[in-house]
Amino acid sequence: MNEAILFILSTFIGIYTLLLVLRFYFQFIATPYGHPITSFVYTVTSPLINLARKLIPGLLGYEISSLITAWFLEIILIVSTRFLIGYELSVTVSLVMLAGISVLKTMIFIVLFAVLFQALLSWINPYNPMMDLLQSMTNPFLRRLKSKVPVVGGIDLSPLFLIFFCQLLLIWPIGSIENYLVTNI
Repeated sequence: MNEAILFILSTFIGIYTLLLVLRFYFQFIATPYGHPITSFVYTVTSPLINLARKLIPGLLGYEISSLITAWFLEIILIVSTRFLIGYELSVTVSLVMLAGISVLKTMIFIVLFAVLFQALLSWINPYNPMMDLLQSMTNPFLRRLKSKVPVVGGIDLSPLFLIFFCQLLLIWPIGSIENYLVTNI
């Protein structure tokens, strides 16, 4: 029974956390609102974010309530997972930091998968309506890399370098910090 509850919790909280982080990311990179995916993300997350905005003000022109709400949901997920496994119900600094690491990893995975999908679509169907959204999601990173990474044989290698850098961040330092926190809970 606990496994089923754990599966339901991790699925729903995980998906909603992803949508909250996407909401912040879309605002951070100024993604156009008219795309169906951005519209979906804003519509699904608006009820909770409208409540959170009353408690959490914006910071430097950004709506950080979506990030803080995602972080809070991750704390709930980690604590409830530990409780369902059999640990005592408590919140420690390590658990709070672990939830922050989880949100940070989600942000990096968003960039990673956006680059992968953009690369695949550019080969399969470069005129797909998703390309505009993916380009707006990856352009802030790829623009900087394109000026430093040369085109080799007519192939732009900057997405490969961005994927490499994202994977490196996930392994070290983020992975190392996560492993330290997990072992010291």
